[in-house]
Amino acid sequence: MLRHITISGYGQFLGIKSERLTVQESGTLIAEYPLSRIKTLTVAKEGVSLSSNLILACSARGVKIFFLDFRGRPLACISHANQHAVCSVRESQFRFIRSSEARAVSAKIVHGKLRNQRAVLKYFSKSLRNSNLPILHANAELLEQYAVRAKTYSPLALDGWRNPLMGIEGQAARCYWEALKEAELLPSSFQGRVGRGGRRSWQY
Repeated sequence: MLRHITISGYGQFLGIKSERLTVQESGTLIAEYPLSRIKTLTVAKEGVSLSSNLILACSARGVKIFFLDFRGRPLACISHANQHAVCSVRESQFRFIRSSEARAVSAKIVHGKLRNQRAVLKYFSKSLRNSNLPILHANAELLEQYAVRAKTYSPLALDGWRNPLMGIEGQAARCYWEALKEAELLPSSFQGRVGRGGRRSWQY
């Protein structure tokens, strides 16, 4: 099993000897770890020094070296410079989100989600016996309208298309969760939808 090594001793020195990570303190060897068994190396204390040979050996094996501040927050990372696959994927992603294809794909994703939510409400409206069933049917029809709006959404400009499309998705989501709440299909502890950033977008 690969290990995540954390070094937190002030004044410790990290080196390499015979394919092994060595940890020394005041010139005394206190620990050794086979590099082949290490996945990440984290330096969580100031005053820790590393040999360049260790850095090269870790990079060659794909072992990332992380540096944390006194609060445990990551500040820096050393990794292999030739991670072309990851870089090329990121570049393609950035190019795609600025293209016209991104609008079409996003609209299809939102349309599919709303159609699935509509199907859920229709299923419950047919399979349950509940005095609140009319809201399931009514909101299922509203979701169909929102799905059509998402499917046919075609802004004229490349810039500024995301917020209107997300607005359609947000309105439909409110409709969906309100129906489940009113039909008593959610636990009493449910207070509302949680939006991006952990903030509740509405409360009942």
